[in-house]
Amino acid sequence: METIEPVLIVADAGPLIHLDELSALDVLRDYSSVLVPDAVWKEVHHHRPQALKQTNVKLLRQTAPPSSAKIKAITSLYTLHHGEREALTLCLSHSINTLITDDTAARLAAKTLNIKAHGTLGLLIRINLPLIWGQKAQNQVCNGAFPRTGLPGNGCHGIGGDHHVNAI
Repeated sequence: METIEPVLIVADAGPLIHLDELSALDVLRDYSSVLVPDAVWKEVHHHRPQALKQTNVKLLRQTAPPSSAKIKAITSLYTLHHGEREALTLCLSHSINTLITDDTAARLAAKTLNIKAHGTLGLLIRINLPLIWGQKAQNQVCNGAFPRTGLPGNGCHGIGGDHHVNAI
């Protein structure tokens, strides 16, 4: 039997708020944990506190270590907010290669750091792809046929049924 390693991701505030507004936070349930930097936690708590009380998604509040000089430079270059800086710092300090964010500047900064960045829409499309465009489209995206979508083509195991997400 194949052993599947736990998949961790780091979240920025936008996707957590928007997924909760859509009652769709459960799209994150297949991740073993979603690390939420302290600054992001506070932002979500201010705008959408009920999002942090979900029991079907393991949201873990994390204090980010001090930012490196590299992160500080990238934060300045891309004019990132405190939460985005903490999110990138957590990705690097925990060797997590996926950040969920809806912020364009944060996505560019993540790309600079070789961190994959995905947003709310990408998460929703990937989960609901068979319902929207059918199985053939899902297979094409999952096999990397549409590289400009920003969605990885590395498996899409079980999407549409139990929607087990290996790497978004």
